[in-house]
Amino acid sequence: MDIERFRFQKFISDISGRDPKAHGGDVNRIVKIVRDWLGKRTKDSLPGAQKLVRRFDQFLAWLPFICEEDGHDPEEIPYDDFIQYMSAFQKEASE
Repeated sequence: MDIERFRFQKFISDISGRDPKAHGGDVNRIVKIVRDWLGKRTKDSLPGAQKLVRRFDQFLAWLPFICEEDGHDPEEIPYDDFIQYMSAFQKEASE
């Protein structure tokens, strides 16, 4: 992906035929591009991009509360902890 269409061609010519998708900085567009790319590489059914964005928004709304309990600053969560929080959120949401 890239923020602008064809920007990469200014500095890379040897990936011809593998054009990055332009997302224009739009998070919803980024989610759709990644979701569609993953969808082509799995036999499993994936939720739609809008549903994924809604779930992620719910996770981000929940995150400050769990960070406060654990004494983390939501803006400075170590990557491994962030992944554990995502897993915990998903588990809690599916119960």
